[in-house]
Amino acid sequence: MSETPTEPAFLPDPQDGRLYLMGSQSGLVKLPFSIPELVHAAPCRTSDGLLYTGKKQDSWSVIDAWTGRREQLTGSYSPSSSSDLESCLIYIGRKVYTLSIYDMRTRALRWNVTYYHYSAEPLEDTSAYGLTHLAASGEGLLVTADRASGQLLWARDFSSPVVAVLVWKGEEP
Repeated sequence: MSETPTEPAFLPDPQDGRLYLMGSQSGLVKLPFSIPELVHAAPCRTSDGLLYTGKKQDSWSVIDAWTGRREQLTGSYSPSSSSDLESCLIYIGRKVYTLSIYDMRTRALRWNVTYYHYSAEPLEDTSAYGLTHLAASGEGLLVTADRASGQLLWARDFSSPVVAVLVWKGEEP
């Protein structure tokens, strides 16, 4: 019984959009470019007959820290009530990169991927931050514990891989 050779597969890293190639002969190989870099270079054509098209779209989401209500921020955004002006609003920027790869010979879509990048400042000094967040790779389980005592504070299953945890520092009025 012989194995049928499979086509190589592109695997994106959800942390930074880097691409990896999983081939039947070569194993896992890190490619020298990311999804955002390919979208920026698009439209382009490779020597092996692949056409790359891509687009980038920016948006903002507004989250009320007290109610959890989320709205997409657009040019026509206005708070839905006066209580929104009094509440604590969190603004999260998002870049959406969409990349499609077509085969010139067959004119078929070979691969399509969307990568999301959320704007957030990195937490640089963790010594004063009293929590530890642990995520199960690939399963979506996230737990938070008190850093000093180790006591479990909460756990939640998001049913989707957790690729980042953002820490809200708050803003001074």
